Amino acid sequence: MGIAGAGHAREHSFAGMARSYIRTLFINLSSALFFLITSLANIY
Repeated sequence: MGIAGAGHAREHSFAGMARSYIRTLFINLSSALFFLITSLANIY
């Protein structure tokens, strides 16, 4: 019972880590895209 609970908690924390990692990756990607667009606008 305790081992199953620990495994479930680890799985839940892994899902949270993956979700936060994806969110951070999306934020970094959008900011990089915005920077690229602004630099292209400055060039042209």
